[in-house]
Amino acid sequence: MSGRDKRTVLALYRSTIRQVNLLPHIYLRQFFRIKVADDFRPVLASKHRNAYISINFKRLRKESYRLELANSGHQKALAHVLDLAYGRKGPLKWSILTPLLRDSHEPVPRIISTVERSRPPAYSPALTALVTSPMARENRAAIHPRNLKCPPGIPPRADPASEEARLFGPFSKRRLVNIHWRYYKEHKARVLPPLELSSQVETNQPSHHNIGLQGTHILQELKELAGPLSLQPPAPRRQIIRDPPRIGEEAEDSPQPIFNRYLRRRYRELLGRTPILTVSSRKPDVLAKTAPPAAGEYTVSLATNAISVHSRHEDVRARSANAVDEAWMKVAEGEGDGGTFSGPNKRQKQRK
Repeated sequence: MSGRDKRTVLALYRSTIRQVNLLPHIYLRQFFRIKVADDFRPVLASKHRNAYISINFKRLRKESYRLELANSGHQKALAHVLDLAYGRKGPLKWSILTPLLRDSHEPVPRIISTVERSRPPAYSPALTALVTSPMARENRAAIHPRNLKCPPGIPPRADPASEEARLFGPFSKRRLVNIHWRYYKEHKARVLPPLELSSQVETNQPSHHNIGLQGTHILQELKELAGPLSLQPPAPRRQIIRDPPRIGEEAEDSPQPIFNRYLRRRYRELLGRTPILTVSSRKPDVLAKTAPPAAGEYTVSLATNAISVHSRHEDVRARSANAVDEAWMKVAEGEGDGGTFSGPNKRQKQRK
């Protein structure tokens, strides 16, 4: 790399770090300081031609511009920043999701008896719970558990006893293996991984302590940043009565609730894209003392203050009625003003 290209890359690095320092919370600043350093280090140490440096420089400049948009309040850019930092996309997502793909059960039987690599994919219990739950899917469309064993792309000809197999011959087993793995990879990529594994009962399985960002309390911090979900919208400014400052007291600076409320809403939307995976152990049968303990059951849920597609249909939060609303309800029911409605006003009579 020439000295001129190196100075250009370092100038962009300093500009990106300035944008990182403007991010609203310390976790975001720490995450992107490490990410930006990892992104710029290979470019500065590269000995390739100018084409390689130019391609990576454009990518780094685009990321710096996204950080600038996020700091200015752009909704999509801020959602992109939060998704990267909390593992909704990018390398962190796959680092969190990889331990959940391990299955401790016996391997699935081969489709081609003489080929070891012809085994269909094995869905772990945790991945099965995530794939079949709409709360842990990017497109919010859950798949049925029966599709895990028989993907919908398999034609009826795959059944040797079917009419299609009798007319056109048996279906290729290699194509059957490819359909299974293609379906597995497609829906595995659409899963939103949990930040950590919640447990209702103490478990002795060591793998439960290595899932996601276990032990960092990131999920609890995220819930605190999102704030409690209020049951009624905030009062307009014309209804907020402020007491005048007393004599000898200085007037306090008015806060900026709009930007804070905007950030809280973005964090609630992030909670709607962050499923909570809970494992609960079933009680073993008392009569069967020699039987091994039952495996854990996984359930998927969302935080109570999350904003998602499901919260629009599960519950409808309406604000409590005030005195004006109660008066209008009485008028509508015929209880106000002597039990009769006052009738049309003068303007309505003139229209008639």
